[in-house]
Amino acid sequence: MTTRSYGGIIARHTAAITNSNLTALILLDSAHENQHEILRGTFSPIATHVQIWHYVDPILGISDIKNLFKKYDSSLAQRLDQYYSSFRYAQVMSAYRNEGGFFTPLEDFNYDFGNLKMVVMSHDREAYKTAPRFYSVGDKWAEMQKSIAQLSRNSEHIVVKGATHNIPGDAPDVVISKIIETVDIMSKQLSLSSRF
Repeated sequence: MTTRSYGGIIARHTAAITNSNLTALILLDSAHENQHEILRGTFSPIATHVQIWHYVDPILGISDIKNLFKKYDSSLAQRLDQYYSSFRYAQVMSAYRNEGGFFTPLEDFNYDFGNLKMVVMSHDREAYKTAPRFYSVGDKWAEMQKSIAQLSRNSEHIVVKGATHNIPGDAPDVVISKIIETVDIMSKQLSLSSRF
């Protein structure tokens, strides 16, 4: 499974509570369960009016209507922008509220992924040199990413050079290469284990 940003929290929750026969998890600059506590004062909690807006939007379909009049550079950009455009943010806000606004210490979840193959890919702090707000949290973000990688005994943490939080957009070749490499490794391991 490969997922990015807040999807990392969803993936960890899913992996922890289900018997999904998951063999590998690739996290792209994953959000952290306790990120607002760790980054308190730098990134404020999401304002109530923003949360309300993201619930009202899918009910009224405002983003969907606005997207009908947008110009896109490619059909892919259009599909990505319009894919459940309003509902996806409502889902994030709902989960955000249920998780207490990313203020839950990671250890409180009692995750234990054993030897699950886990690849944690993080953005390059230097990519934010012209954005002081993001650049200033670089060390703390790196520590959060390392703590995520420590949830498995079979993990690696990679900083994707030149990439911002949008790792798939900034370094698609790196992501694709790591996915292919991971699938190949896991396929060989499964093939070996099925022989015995």
